[in-house]
Amino acid sequence: MSAPDSAGARRVLLVGWDACDWRLAGPPAERGALACLSGLIDRGSIGDLEGAFPLLAAPLWTSIATGMRPDRHAVTADVACDAETGDWIAVSSRQRREKALWNIVTQAGKRSIVVHWPASHPAERIAGTCIDDRFVQPVGAADASWPVPGGSVHPGGAEERLRSLRVHPAELGVEEMEAFLPYLRRTSLAEDARPVQVAAAVAETASIHAVATDLLEREPWDFAAIRYPLLGRLAAFTSYRGRGGQDMPDEERAKYGHVIDASLRLLDAMLARLVELAGSDVSIVLVSDRGLADGDGAASAAASTEPGPRWHRPTGLVVVAGPHARRDHLVHGASVLDVAPTVLALLGLPAGRDMPGRVLSEALEASAPEHRIATWNAAPGEDGRHPDGRSPDPWEASAAIRHLVSLGYATMTPEEERRRRGLDALAELARAAAQADAADWTGAVESMRRGCALVPDAPILRIRLAACLVAAGRHAEGRDIAERERGGGEVGRYAELVLGMIAIAEQRPDEAAARFAAAGSDHGGDAFLHCQLALAHVRLGRLEDAERALDAARAMDRSHPPVALAAAMLRIEQGRLEEAADEALAAIGMRYRWPAAHCVLGIALAKLGRLADASRALGTSISQQPSAEAHEWMAVVLAHSDWGVEAIQEHRRQARLLRMGTSRGT
Repeated sequence: MSAPDSAGARRVLLVGWDACDWRLAGPPAERGALACLSGLIDRGSIGDLEGAFPLLAAPLWTSIATGMRPDRHAVTADVACDAETGDWIAVSSRQRREKALWNIVTQAGKRSIVVHWPASHPAERIAGTCIDDRFVQPVGAADASWPVPGGSVHPGGAEERLRSLRVHPAELGVEEMEAFLPYLRRTSLAEDARPVQVAAAVAETASIHAVATDLLEREPWDFAAIRYPLLGRLAAFTSYRGRGGQDMPDEERAKYGHVIDASLRLLDAMLARLVELAGSDVSIVLVSDRGLADGDGAASAAASTEPGPRWHRPTGLVVVAGPHARRDHLVHGASVLDVAPTVLALLGLPAGRDMPGRVLSEALEASAPEHRIATWNAAPGEDGRHPDGRSPDPWEASAAIRHLVSLGYATMTPEEERRRRGLDALAELARAAAQADAADWTGAVESMRRGCALVPDAPILRIRLAACLVAAGRHAEGRDIAERERGGGEVGRYAELVLGMIAIAEQRPDEAAARFAAAGSDHGGDAFLHCQLALAHVRLGRLEDAERALDAARAMDRSHPPVALAAAMLRIEQGRLEEAADEALAAIGMRYRWPAAHCVLGIALAKLGRLADASRALGTSISQQPSAEAHEWMAVVLAHSDWGVEAIQEHRRQARLLRMGTSRGT
């Protein structure tokens, strides 16, 4: 199944750092405090890595490993429902429905080392060694050899050697911890448990690293995937450093303000050892699933999974270095979905056409045409996955358990029911977000309906359902919901926004203007709301109102990607085409997989007379998600480029079909 590779055998080391971004790692790297990271930056390509909802470790890292969205790989939360007992358990490798990189590598006849990847229990029977994410969790006292969880090591023969490499938190001495906690000797652990939390995270990290380095030294491998969750474990300590520590007592900042910086230095030293063991012929890919808090004490990113209009998608980081990487280059618009195709390309293997991500070809030295196969799911041969099939979907399992409760065969306390419903709703919201990202509005509607049924007292979820219905062309259903949610507060503003978008689609501009005025009253809401208001005013030709809404959005969150897209559309209407192209490029730089942004860029370039560039931008938009507008403008561009009549007619035909489909609500 592999593509021809004239360069010979290729090897890739994929390293994961939980909860890191350039705001956190960039300044110390520039100061030389992170020597290994600085070296990789100098001899490689770097960029932001756009995450995906939900902002939880297992779904994000599974998307990185599979190249699939959560609705495809089915890992939508950090916990799942056990179909037999009804208990909540850590999500497992059996729940994952798509092949991970190590499964594909096994099928390609290569060997892998996998250490501490989320949702990897029980360890899969790949060609190579797999150590799941339970192996290093301590049980019992330090003076006892804590047991190895069943099924956590493959092959089983490695278990005895590796178990002795694990580090218990109680084994860490004061001297080892003072880099993190300089006031440790003056802290009473009976009164303050925070040092114990730091020690547990450091011990876990030491265990992971000891196991990983042992395997890299002893075992043959072509691909290695090693994840360090240290920064994610210590996310709460960001509030003690930087600007976030200014509002707390000096003693608290002195005690805990060094935790994150010391953690970064530890991770950098460990990265240096991995790179050394890998050798100069190995490609290095360093990724993070998401950033930590903003450095000013913001809440953990995991909080964004709670119901509510949290539209900003935090970014992690990506570094690609090694013999096949382009040196000193910036990568724009990278996504967690791009990691798997890029790793496969570095290994000399094709990605599947069913993987929505792209190869980050601009980060690679060679720019050969990308080779893809239809899917790895149909590839023959052993892939190392468990033969007993996947676990039931959490929704299906929960429904089955509720049925048993209703029949009197099982019991469930009100608290258990509330928690179960909340986690089930989270899974449905994650599924809906992934389906919306892929423009599968029918699927998103059904997922949102199930989420609303599970959490009936969350009106913002009903507004999201209404928005999905409108996007699917089902205006009457969306209107009914939005009308019921009208009123004061943030939810009321979003209801007015939805009603305004329906009015635009049904060509009632006066009503739309009134709805948007109500939605933007008192400058409430968030950046997303005001971006949508700006776009709506652009469609109505109310350019001054659009500019005011855009200013409000920028004041709330200048880095919000839709701000740049709204600005690009407004600048086109204002005739400021160079600025429009720049704004569209800025939007694409933040989110490459964005067909609307590529379409707007193509329109701006076409109006500037840069027809070849416009054709490329519109072609990208169509390849990501066909739209009537992109096809119509492609026909215009071709008509002014003396291209074939048949191509022009085909684009016009596709545009008509898409317009008809939208008007019918398909």
